[in-house]
Amino acid sequence: MSANLETVRSLLWMLRKLKEQGRFLYNDWAEEFRPEDPPMATRNDRRFLNHVAVLRDQILPIFQSGRPDDDFLKAEKGVYSTKHAIGQGEWAKVPDAEGLNFLPLLNAINQSQSLMPFPSPRILKLLATELEVKEERLNPVVFKNTVSWKVDYRWIREVLDAVEARERLYVEPQPPRKPCEVTPLFLVNCDGAWYLLALSGTLLLQYNLSRVQKLTRRKGVEAEKLPATTYRTLRNQVTELWGTYWITDPFEPEPGEPVTIRYTGSARQYATERFEQKSYTPGTPWFRISVQEEWADVTLRVQSHGARYSEILGEILRWGPLARPLAPPELVRQWKESIQTMAKALEQDGNF
Repeated sequence: MSANLETVRSLLWMLRKLKEQGRFLYNDWAEEFRPEDPPMATRNDRRFLNHVAVLRDQILPIFQSGRPDDDFLKAEKGVYSTKHAIGQGEWAKVPDAEGLNFLPLLNAINQSQSLMPFPSPRILKLLATELEVKEERLNPVVFKNTVSWKVDYRWIREVLDAVEARERLYVEPQPPRKPCEVTPLFLVNCDGAWYLLALSGTLLLQYNLSRVQKLTRRKGVEAEKLPATTYRTLRNQVTELWGTYWITDPFEPEPGEPVTIRYTGSARQYATERFEQKSYTPGTPWFRISVQEEWADVTLRVQSHGARYSEILGEILRWGPLARPLAPPELVRQWKESIQTMAKALEQDGNF
C-alpha cells in the first residue's frame, strides 16, 4: 500500500480502536504498522506522534464538537484514550454517530498540512471497512476535481529526509532548466501541485515537482545555513502571497506587492464568499476586503517582481466585465493591454 494510504489506514485504525475500546496502545499500533522494525520508545516514533497530532487536532474535534480541547485525547505511558468510546455515552449524541461523519472526516484528512493529499475516492473503501460506514451512505456521494498533478512521491520523501538530515539535494528538472545542487527549504502544496523552494547560494529557486525528472539526496553534503529569522520570514511570505509565485531574495525577503481588484454583479457575491471577512486574521493579512452595495474590493499580495501579475490577470480576466484591477497602475496597464490583444485577435479571425 502506498505511503499516503498507509497513513490514512493508521488514522482509521486509531479511530476504530477508540470506537470499540475507548483507547489504543502504541505497542498495538507498532505491531500493526511497524511489524519488521525494532522496538522503540513512543516518544521516539515521529511517524506515530505525527499521526496522533492529526487525530487529536483535526479528526477528533469532528466527533466532539463543543467539548473542551483537553478532553479530546489523553496519553499516559503509551496508552491513548478518550473519556467515551465513539458512539457511546455522550458521544452518542453527536449527529451522524453511526456513520462517523465520514465526509467531514474525509475533508479533515485531505486538508491536513501534515499529510500528502490523495484522491478522496481511494479511501472510501478504507472508511467503509475500518469504520463500518454503510454502503448506502456512500452511494449518493460524487467526487469531482480529484485530479492532481502527477508526482513521484519518492521526491517528497527525499526532500523531507534531506531537510531532517540538514543535507543538500541534486535536482534534475525537465529541460530547458539545468540541474542544480540546492538546500531544500519548503514543500508547498498549492492547487494539487507540489512545489519545492530551495536555496542555491544567494538565490531562491522554485520547482514544480511534477516537472522534475530526478531528485537525489546528497548524503553527507551539509546544507547551506539560513538564519532562523530569515527562514520564518520566508515561510510567512510563502503562506501569505496569492498564487504560486514566491521567488524573492532569500536574505532580504520582500513582503509582496498589494494588488486591488473590484468585483461587481455576480462576481461581487463570489468575492464576498471567497474572501469572507470572518476568515481574515490580522496577524496573517493575505487579503483585505471592502464590501459596498454594488461592488467588493479585494486586496491581495503577490510576488513583487518577475512574472508577478500573470496569475492575478487570469483571475481578473475570467470574470470579463465583472472584475477589473484598481491598483497598482502597472497591473491596470497590463489588464488593458491583454483586453486589446484579445480584441485584435478576434478582429483577425475570419470566423468572427
